[in-house]
Amino acid sequence: MEKSPPLFQVNLNRILIIDDDPIDRHLLKRQLLELFPEAVFLEADDEAAAIPHIPASPGFIFLDFHIPGVDEFSLLRVLRATLPNVPIVLYTDTDHQEVSRRAVVAGADAYLPKILLNAESIGRVMSRATEAARARAQIRWYKSEIQALRETLYDFALTPQTTLEATPNEE
Repeated sequence: MEKSPPLFQVNLNRILIIDDDPIDRHLLKRQLLELFPEAVFLEADDEAAAIPHIPASPGFIFLDFHIPGVDEFSLLRVLRATLPNVPIVLYTDTDHQEVSRRAVVAGADAYLPKILLNAESIGRVMSRATEAARARAQIRWYKSEIQALRETLYDFALTPQTTLEATPNEE
């Protein structure tokens, strides 16, 4: 029986917004409410306030790029390591391709300039981030399956095999 990756689902009922600017958090939340009126929002203005929200299992994260006192990508790496299946969008005032590239390398699923904070752009970026998170989850699953097969093959190679006696062809 062929195995397939487990079903990947994103919980859009719990959205964590990490941004030091309360006005930007409010603007993003207002746009998200247009898309997800039933969503519960978890909010944090810095790394210390964000970490306690991790056990609440947010289903989606928006992370501001510039948070005072926080290395630009350290919080992103912590979030990615502890919540590997949760889509993370890095959003910022900086509209620069190098920042976008570095964000994705550090673990972001998508990048959104704050100038594009409207429901349509947010919806598109969330869709891309969800697909990226789904692909990452599938890759992890396939890697674990490959590792299990390697271990099985290794065990098989080390096990003394009994030889099967050839049976004459019946004609």
